[in-house]
Amino acid sequence: MRSGLVFLATLVVLATGVLAGPKLEIKEATFDFGRISQNRILTHDFWLRSVGDDTVRVIRLWPGCGCTQIPLED
Repeated sequence: MRSGLVFLATLVVLATGVLAGPKLEIKEATFDFGRISQNRILTHDFWLRSVGDDTVRVIRLWPGCGCTQIPLED
């Protein structure tokens, strides 16, 4: 009986550790500009919010294709 309780307590501690950490919330993950004319410069801002219990570090970003850019400000 005692070993079963120790096992259960260990599982709870491990599950809590798996759920902890940095996490981002993105309200709007995609945006459709619709039909536009050629050679136009369009922009759209995506808002990210840190909702985890640790610091989120953005190390690298990749655009969806070669026709897009990701300018990052400080």
